[in-house]
Order: sequence, then structure tokens, then C-alpha cells
Amino acid sequence: MPTVPPASWNDCLSARPRGRSWARLCEWYQPSIEWEYPSGPSPWTEEQWALFRQQADAALEALHRELSDGWIVEDRRDGP
Repeated sequence: MPTVPPASWNDCLSARPRGRSWARLCEWYQPSIEWEYPSGPSPWTEEQWALFRQQADAALEALHRELSDGWIVEDRRDGP
């Protein structure tokens, strides 16, 4: 399984059109955190979370399709 340091992986993805969609997801996610109390409840509504999850699922599925079979993509949104 290929391993790439996170910075290189991020640089590689942002250079591609799909990478820009990942960058947009990361930007979109930032306001979901209450930065003065990050472990507290999110300021997002359930509808906002549902829309974000839908877009994140689509991006993850697209990544699975784009990568060769030699790569393993782990979805850790629910923990390790």
C-alpha cells in the first residue's frame, strides 16, 4: 500500500480538480465547530449536517473510484 506524508498528499490532491472539491469541503466544515469551545455542540442545524454529510459521502466515493486498487481509503468519521 503506498504511503504519502499528509502534506504531500494534500499538495497532490489540491492540484487536481477533485482536490479542489476536498479543499472546499474542508473550508465548509470549519464553521461547524464552535471554536471558543470546540468540544461543545456544533452551531450547525441537523439540515446543515445532513447536507455536509451527503457531500462528504459523494467526495469519498469519488476518491475511491479515482484511486487505483493499491490504495486503501479509510473513512474515520465515526472514529478509528
